[in-house]
Amino acid sequence: MNYPPQSTHPTSNYPLTNILNPGENDILCGRGGGTNAHSGNIKFRKLVAAHKLRYLAASKSDKPNVARDVVKEWRGMNPPGRFLAKMDVKMMISLNLITVEEIKEEAQLQQQQQQDGGGGGGGKTKKKEKVFWYDVGDKKAREKASQCLRERNGAANEAVAALVKTVTANGEACPEDYATLMSKAAKLKEAQQGQDGGFGMQQQQQQQQQQMNMYGGGGMGGYG
Repeated sequence: MNYPPQSTHPTSNYPLTNILNPGENDILCGRGGGTNAHSGNIKFRKLVAAHKLRYLAASKSDKPNVARDVVKEWRGMNPPGRFLAKMDVKMMISLNLITVEEIKEEAQLQQQQQQDGGGGGGGKTKKKEKVFWYDVGDKKAREKASQCLRERNGAANEAVAALVKTVTANGEACPEDYATLMSKAAKLKEAQQGQDGGFGMQQQQQQQQQQMNMYGGGGMGGYG
């Protein structure tokens, strides 16, 4: 595999490979708490949340365009946003980023730590593992954005999708925030049900609020 894959946003000032210290506009691809807690991943989740309603309202054929816009917006930041994955050891050696001797030394230190029961007994101090990153390219970036736009609690997604369907049924554009979406959905249902449904509408609004709290209160976690 060639590093990095072709990107439509190359820049000589901000490299797409041999990256040792990812920045705040970098997404670390991969699962786990380490990637989720990275500042770039947190920022990207906020960007995804801003496009979530539009994605839910989009037709199946238009959903890829939403993901494409998310990537375009991320790439257009200053410094440019990147989608990074770890280089494997073989590639780092081939690019002379690390040496075989360093790999052997790391393995020996790990073995010594295991023998010492965790490395707290005054032996050699374990060096920080050297990790290099590369940008995965726009194709993988769009796949990542699509994954993030899809992910969330299934029941909550269905609840939001139902509200979006109600509001956009007459051709109106999908609201960009949850509060406006709920308000418009409630007004439409009230108009349909008439004045006699006032008490029932209050109950529906309370249920909708609970559904939206379930949807929006989890911090858009679950993806790295």
